[in-house]
Amino acid sequence: MAFGKTKKYKRIVKTIFPQVEGGEMQLGNISKLVYFCEMSPEQLQKVGPYIESKAQKNLSKKRLIYVSTCIIIIRELIIGCRRHLALFSGNATRLMKILLIQTEYPSLQIEATETFIRFASVQDDSNQIPPEIDEFIKYFIIMAKNMDNDDTMRRTIRGEGLRGVTAYVSLASLTDDLDPFITKHTDIIFTILDNMQYRDQIPSPNMENRNQHHDETGETTITNVKLLATECLKDLCGRVDNMTVASLVTTIVNYLDSHQKWNFEKFAVYALTSVTQSIKVQNYTIMLTSFLRHLELDHPPTVTKEIVLTSVAIVNDTTSSINMVVTSLLKILVRSIENSSKHLPDVDQQFSLQNSIVESIGLIGRKIKSTGKKVEIMNQIINSLRDIIKSNNSTTNNLINLITFSFIQCISQVASTLNDLVVGPSLMPLFDLTSKLIGIHQSPTTSHQTKTFILSTFQSFLIQQIQFKSLFDQLMNQQIIQFNNNDGVLEFLNNCSKPIIETIISGLKSKNNQPDNIISIFKTLVTLLIREKSKQIQYSIPMLLKLESEIDDNNQLPIRLVRSIHLLISSYLIVVARLYRSKELEDYIEEVSNYRKSMNIHCKYLLFDTKSLSGLVIANTQKHLYSDQDQDISTLISGSTSSTTVATTKITTQTTIVTSTTIEETITTQETVEKIEEKEKIEEKEKVEEVEQKEERKDIISLEKVIEILCAIQLLSAEIPNLKSILLEGVDPNNLSISNLQLLQQTPPPPRIITNEISSINTTTTATISNDSYSNEINTTTTTTTTTITSPMKLPILNKSRESVVLSSTIPTMFQKSLTFDSFKQFVNYFDENNQAVNGVTAAANQQAQQIQNGSISGVVKVERNNVHNAIFEQTFELTCAKIIEAQHINKEYSDLMEILKLSEQQNLFENNDSNRAPIFIN
Repeated sequence: MAFGKTKKYKRIVKTIFPQVEGGEMQLGNISKLVYFCEMSPEQLQKVGPYIESKAQKNLSKKRLIYVSTCIIIIRELIIGCRRHLALFSGNATRLMKILLIQTEYPSLQIEATETFIRFASVQDDSNQIPPEIDEFIKYFIIMAKNMDNDDTMRRTIRGEGLRGVTAYVSLASLTDDLDPFITKHTDIIFTILDNMQYRDQIPSPNMENRNQHHDETGETTITNVKLLATECLKDLCGRVDNMTVASLVTTIVNYLDSHQKWNFEKFAVYALTSVTQSIKVQNYTIMLTSFLRHLELDHPPTVTKEIVLTSVAIVNDTTSSINMVVTSLLKILVRSIENSSKHLPDVDQQFSLQNSIVESIGLIGRKIKSTGKKVEIMNQIINSLRDIIKSNNSTTNNLINLITFSFIQCISQVASTLNDLVVGPSLMPLFDLTSKLIGIHQSPTTSHQTKTFILSTFQSFLIQQIQFKSLFDQLMNQQIIQFNNNDGVLEFLNNCSKPIIETIISGLKSKNNQPDNIISIFKTLVTLLIREKSKQIQYSIPMLLKLESEIDDNNQLPIRLVRSIHLLISSYLIVVARLYRSKELEDYIEEVSNYRKSMNIHCKYLLFDTKSLSGLVIANTQKHLYSDQDQDISTLISGSTSSTTVATTKITTQTTIVTSTTIEETITTQETVEKIEEKEKIEEKEKVEEVEQKEERKDIISLEKVIEILCAIQLLSAEIPNLKSILLEGVDPNNLSISNLQLLQQTPPPPRIITNEISSINTTTTATISNDSYSNEINTTTTTTTTTITSPMKLPILNKSRESVVLSSTIPTMFQKSLTFDSFKQFVNYFDENNQAVNGVTAAANQQAQQIQNGSISGVVKVERNNVHNAIFEQTFELTCAKIIEAQHINKEYSDLMEILKLSEQQNLFENNDSNRAPIFIN
C-alpha cells in the first residue's frame, strides 16, 4: 500500500510536466497533487525532495520549462498545505535559492521571487522560518538594481526585487530582528530610494498599476517601479518600532546628504512624506525629533533651505510637533542671520534661506486649523525673540534689529492665515500678543520695516488680507459692507482698538518713517474704520487732526514726511466721506488738497489711488526714501507770499510770552515803563496777526469745519448723539502737544495776582500777572504808593518763553539747562550765598520792607554780591514771576521759596544810581 502511494505522487507530478520538450505545463493537475498531499501530509516529506532533485536535473540540462514547472508546484503546495509547511520548507527554500542566483535566467529569478512572496505571506510563526532565507535579501537587492538593456524586462526584474524585499521585511519583523537588520543593511534603504527615482525611456503607468497588470486582452503592461519602491518603503516604515525609527530616519537623511538629493525635484519631500504617512502614530514624535536633529546640523545654505521645506511637509496638525518644528526653524533663522552679518561669500544664499524659513513658518500656519493654535505659535515666536534679546546683551543693535525684523515677519506670515479670532474661552493670549507687538512698535530702535510688518499683523487680525482690496472697492463705491459679528474681531477691538490707534498715530511722528510705513498706517486706519465705523471715528479723527496741527508747527520732521502725513489725513477723511456718503466733506478735503497742489506743497512721493491695493501708492519709485537731510527750514512751509513767512507758532489760549529785555545803558525808571508798554503793544499786534493768519490758512484741514460737517451727517449723529463733544474732547487745549500732556495738570490752578507797590521819589511800578485764559500781562502806572503784599498762589507750569531762551546765553554754563524748581533754586543760591537761613532771611526781608515804607531808604537799594566777579544780576519782580511759572510744584518747599523770593525782590528791585544799570528782565 505504501508502494502504491509512492507511485501515485510520482504519477501525479509527472502529469503536470509537459509531455514533450517545448510543450506546455498542465497546471490543472497541480490541484490533484495538492489534494493528495492534504489527505496524506506525510507524503510531503517525499514530494519535496523529489521536486527539488527534479528541478536540479532539469536545470543542469537547461530545460528551463521543467525547472519553472518545479518551482510552480512548490508554490502551490505552500499555499495549499500551509499547515504542514514545516515538512517541506527546507526543500522549498533551497530550490528558491538555486533559482535566485540564476542571474542569466531572469525568468527563473522572477518565479523564485513569486514563490518566496507566497512563502512569506503564509508565515505566522517565527519557528517555521528556515535559516536559509537570511541570504535571500542580497539577491533581491541585486534584482532591484538590475540594469538589463530591455526597458520592460528591467522594470519587471526591479519590481520583483522590490516585492521580494517587502516580503523579506515582513519575515524579519516576525523575528524582532528588524532594527539590527536596517542598521546593518543600509543598502536596502538606499536601493529603495534609488528606485523611487527610477526613470527610463518608457513612460511610467498610472499609479494604480502595481507590477505586471493584465488588461482585457491578456497582455501585460509595464511595471511601475516608482510606485512599487514607494510601497516598499511605506511597508518598511509601518513595521518598525520605536527603537528602529531613529535608525530608519538617520539612514534616509544620510542618503539624501551623500547623494545630494535634497534639492532634486522635491524628492526629499516625497520620500519623507511617505515615511510620515506610514509610520505608527506613537512613533511620529521620535521620527520628527530625529529629522530636526539633522536639520540643526551645519549644512550649506542651499541644503538647509531644502531641509526646511521638507520639515514643513512632514509636520502634522498637532501642537507638540508644530512647536518642535517652529523652535528648530527659529534657531536656524538666528544662525543664518548671524552668518549673513559676517559678510561671508554665501551671504546671498543666507538671505534666500532666511526668506525660505519665514515662508515656511507661514505654510505651517496654513496647516493649522485652530485659531487658538495659531495664536499660540505667534506667542511662541515673540517669546523666543524676547529670550534672544535678553540672553544676548553683547549683541550689536544692528543684529538685534535684523533678528527682530525676521521674527516679526514670521508672526505676520502666521497672522495672514487667520480666518477669525475665535481663539477659545479667553482672548488673553491674543491680548498679550498685541501688547508685545505694540511695545516693539513703540521702541525707538525698531526699524521702519519691522513696524510695517507689525501693522500688517494687526490688519490680518481684523480682516483677511486677500479681502482688503474688494472691501476697499466697496467702500469707495459707497456699497454696504457686512461682516460676521461672531468672528471674535469686535471683542478684540473692544480691548485693543484704542491702544492700536494711539500707537499708529504716535508712530507717524517718527523720523525714520518711509513711504511703506505711511501706506501701511493708512491701510490699518482704513481696516479699523471698516470694522468699527462710527466708533473708530471717535478715536481717529481728533487724534489725526491734532497731529496735523502739531506737525504744522513743528519743524523737526522732514518736509516730505510732513507732506505725506497731510496726504494720509486727507485720504482718510475722503474714505470717511465715502463711508457716510458726505459730499460736503469730500469736497472740502478736495479743496484743501487742490490748494496744496496749487501752492506746490503737496506730497510728491505718495498718491491716493482708489484703484490700488492699499489706497496709497508710491508715486516716485526712483527716489522715495525719507532722509533727515530733507529737513527744510521753517520759512519754506508754503510757496505764496502769505505762506513763505516764518512758520506760524501754534496759538494756544493758555500761554503767552512774559516780557523780558536787557538794557545795556542806564535809563530811568520812567523810560523802562515806556519800553514795557511799547513791547506789549508790539506783541499784542503780532498775536492778532498770527491768529488772523491761522484762521485764513487754506493748506491745512480745519478741525472745526470737519466737526461741523460730521455732526451734520444724520446717520453718524444718530449713532453717536454727543458726537461734537466727543470730537472736541479729543483736541482739548490741555492735550494739544506731548509736552503739555506730560507737564500740564488736567485742572489748571486758580489765577495768581501779585501786586507790588514800592514808594520812591516820584515813581511807582505795579506789576500784575493774571492767569485768566492762561495769559500774562504787565500794567505799569505812576502814582504815589504804599507797599501791599498778597500771599502767593500756585501757578500752572508753562513752556519756556522765547525771551528765556534768548537770555540763556548770558547765564553761566552750569545753569544752562531746563528751568525746573531745583535749577532755579540753585540759580538763586549761587548769587545769594550771603543770605541767611530761611527764617532769618524772612525776618530781615520784613525789616527791610519796613525801612522802605518809613522812607529810611531812598527807594533804590544796592546789594553787593561777593561770589561773582563783574557780574551783577538784578532780579526784578518780573524775574521772580517768570521763574516761578517755569518751576515745578514741590509741596511746601515751593511755597517757602516763593515767599523768600518775593521778599528778596523788594530788597533788590532797583539798583543804586551809581551802578548805572537798569533792571534785567529774565524769563
